[in-house]
Amino acid sequence: MMILEGVLRLLVGANFLVFGLNGFFHWFPIPPAAPRMAAFVKALDQTGYLLTVVKILEILAGALILAGVFLPLALTLLAPIVFVLVSSQLVLNEKRGWGISIFTAVPYLALVALRWEAWSTLFLM
Repeated sequence: MMILEGVLRLLVGANFLVFGLNGFFHWFPIPPAAPRMAAFVKALDQTGYLLTVVKILEILAGALILAGVFLPLALTLLAPIVFVLVSSQLVLNEKRGWGISIFTAVPYLALVALRWEAWSTLFLM
């Protein structure tokens, strides 16, 4: 289990750290999106701050996951980001969003499942 968690931490942490930094440095070109997805991203960008906040949270959480510290906090910070990323890709980006969704959601959810004992207290009444 330790090896599996290490691999998942590497996948999730590197994914969010690299693509969070890409939001500022534009190392990788963003592939063309479907018109509805492009309009959604443009609207987020036009707020002037929302995408910046999301990218900063991605960088912070990705670095925490890679470092192996505050893992439950990092996973909690990423929960709404993963939800919006996956749901918007699947709903708005038509047939283009499956790869991104799977590459993001599967390792993230597997890491959450491995660390479920830290999350389960959020759901106690």
